[in-house]
Amino acid sequence: MNTLQETDPQAALDYLDTIGYNSRTSSAARNAVQYLFDQDQAAALQWVESKKDPQLTYGLVNHWALQDPTAAAAYASKLEDPEQQSTALRGVIANWTQSNPEEAIAHYETLEAGTQRAVMHNLFRGIADVD
Repeated sequence: MNTLQETDPQAALDYLDTIGYNSRTSSAARNAVQYLFDQDQAAALQWVESKKDPQLTYGLVNHWALQDPTAAAAYASKLEDPEQQSTALRGVIANWTQSNPEEAIAHYETLEAGTQRAVMHNLFRGIADVD
């Protein structure tokens, strides 16, 4: 499965759909989605959105935040499910503080109070880890 995830992540995800996406296949799905995202962002987002799994969303947005934290944060902020939104934003903030703490703090300050509370730990932990 690892080779298929890397060489044809869409086929890997299609296979996971045929055997059933569940907790046993979620790790493979997270890896395949990240490879697919690097090739076809829209397809990866569509597949993740169809699963409505906060951890799968977190994994994808976390991966995206390493490349483009602004876009990842914008996407996470638009998620309708509060649990998915909070989980995704925690991942974005954690990665963003590693690459650009000032921008991460500026974005954090634009969030609503409830969302700020949800991501605060990740913000401070990320800043503390920056040398």
